[in-house]
Parts: sequence; structure tokens; C-alpha cells
Amino acid sequence: MKKLFVLFSLVCFVSGFQSVYAMPALDAGSVGASNMRDLRLHEAVSRAREKSAIVKKEQDNEREKVLNELNQAALSDIKYVTFVNNLSISSKELFSVVQKYINQPMNPINVSAIRKDIMRYYQRKGFFSVLATVSAENAQTGEVVIEIREGGRNSITIEP
Repeated sequence: MKKLFVLFSLVCFVSGFQSVYAMPALDAGSVGASNMRDLRLHEAVSRAREKSAIVKKEQDNEREKVLNELNQAALSDIKYVTFVNNLSISSKELFSVVQKYINQPMNPINVSAIRKDIMRYYQRKGFFSVLATVSAENAQTGEVVIEIREGGRNSITIEP
């Protein structure tokens, strides 16, 4: 019984598919409703492809512009690192942590590494809820400004 139901469903599906997608034969000069529909559909698809090509070209131009800006920024080196809102640890002490990045190329990798090194240093000093963000970077002067938000100093005590 189950096989008969599957066979019946398959026959209904195939016959329905054929009736929907079968194209009537037309003379070369006649224009039917389905041909007009197909023509409008073809025009709509062509317009969509043209718009897609324009959008893709604009995206490529924008991507190229960003890459050029990154390349220009990478041409300059990091000269200064300035710290803002560092209340518990002095700028001199923090500068000793990031001194290895001075005269290195100013690129997103090095700037991010500076930020991560500062956060690790604070964590080693007991500040586990610290946030260091790059608030500004100036490729012309080679200055990177790191804004620090210090949390409270945490400690864990184990009582016997």
C-alpha cells in the first residue's frame, strides 16, 4: 500500500510538472502572453545584472581605497605612544612595555599588539578588568594614543 501511494504521488508530481512548464508551440510571428512574460523577466534579469555589476565595481573601488590608506599608514613608523587615563601605573612604566614597537611600521597588527601588551601588563599587576583601546592614531606624526580604563585591583585569598 505504501509503495502504491509513493507511485501515485510520483505520477501526480510529474504530470503537474509537465503541465506547468510545457511551452505551447507558437508561430515565428506570433506573440503570446507567456512570451511577453518571458521577455519582461529577461529584461528584469538584465537590469539586475547591470546594477549588480555597478555595485561590485563600487565595492572594489572602496576596497582599493581602504588598502591604499592602509599602505600609506604602513609607510610611516610608530614614533610616540601616548597613554590616557592611566592612574595606577605611570606612563613611563607602560612605555617600557611598548618600547619594542617604536620605529616599527604603523599597521593594524602592531597597533593591536601594543594594546594587547598593555592589557596583559595590567593583568600581571592584578588589574583583571582593564580595557585598553586605541583612541587615535596619526600616520603623519607616528603617534598612537591608547586610552586605558582601569578596573579595581582584584586578589584572591584562600582561608584554611
